[in-house]
Amino acid sequence: MNPPFVEDLTNKANKVSVPWISWFQFATGGGKVSQPAVGGSPFTYHNTTIFKQQAILSVNAISNLQVSRDNSTFYTLSTTLGTPVTLFPGDYLKITYGGSAPTLTIIPI
Repeated sequence: MNPPFVEDLTNKANKVSVPWISWFQFATGGGKVSQPAVGGSPFTYHNTTIFKQQAILSVNAISNLQVSRDNSTFYTLSTTLGTPVTLFPGDYLKITYGGSAPTLTIIPI
């Protein structure tokens, strides 16, 4: 979705116009909590938004949890299930697990 450049950013009431609000919500995830599908292990989640996020894992035995800024060098975290991991824009979270996939909850902050 491209920005609505043909529309003014603000309307006649000096409020942000509806097309721009829709675009900002699309671009930022609208501040909505999401639960992306976790693929096969190891699974890497990428924060593609412009905001920090908190990632919370639940319902499984995680054998390794790592974070990276470049998707190349990963640093192992010593966290437990249910403990939020803060991801900055562009960060990667690699989840290694056994058995069924865990539930990943992403909360924009």
